[in-house]
Amino acid sequence: MELLKENQYYYKKDLQDICRQHGWSTSGTKAQLLACIQSGGKRGGDQPARNHKIRLTLDQISPEMPLINSGFSFNQVARDYFANYYQVANFHFTKQMATLCRLAQKNQDSSIHVSDLMDIYEGKRFGSLDDEDEASYQWNNFVHDFFADDSLPAEKNLHMAAQLWHFVKNRPQENSYTSDLWRQYQAQQK
Repeated sequence: MELLKENQYYYKKDLQDICRQHGWSTSGTKAQLLACIQSGGKRGGDQPARNHKIRLTLDQISPEMPLINSGFSFNQVARDYFANYYQVANFHFTKQMATLCRLAQKNQDSSIHVSDLMDIYEGKRFGSLDDEDEASYQWNNFVHDFFADDSLPAEKNLHMAAQLWHFVKNRPQENSYTSDLWRQYQAQQK
């Protein structure tokens, strides 16, 4: 089953849409979604990953709630819970919070609770991104900044972004996108 076009860049939302169309789980990293689609909906086993979520209400969430098998997910209800708890108008989950949640799901670790997310948010616990998450995050930001740069030639494309990404990754300096990067790349190619 060929669901992905070769040489086409897919945003995470695109991959989630494909999974949703087939009734597969839409949770996980971009790399996990891609693997799920390429395997025909199978995730780390022989069973298709189906999207069966429990819908929680605000009063059902508590610090003692495990992150897995409880219905907890990073949705508007959870954001409202955290916003109320921390007395903020808009609450946003951090990358480290999402990483901890994926870790709990991956390891089926029911000892990780909502309170652990609170500890990360409050700076009491430091979650770190694994290599796969960090690489995906850096690439996505790089591509976003590349296509937002109006100083580049009009015919810019994903191949150009990939060339620059490779150029940046092999430099000892910071590996983020800057407007001057294309000029530096072209100067090195001469």
